[in-house]
Amino acid sequence: MPCAIEMPLSPKQAAELTGCGLHEIYAAIKAGTLRARRKRGQSSRWWILRSDLEAWAAGGMFGEEQR
Repeated sequence: MPCAIEMPLSPKQAAELTGCGLHEIYAAIKAGTLRARRKRGQSSRWWILRSDLEAWAAGGMFGEEQR
């Protein structure tokens, strides 16, 4: 039986998958257009679910449109 747990991505991995810059990923997180969470016990580290990244990318939230 396959596992349904989604592995989180780092902002760097998210940038690599989408082809946009790391700055754009952090800007989208700060703006609230890309859902991200802090890793438990590591308040300076973010993680992003692939499904949230795909929803953000599908919404056309790249470059100037995310502002």
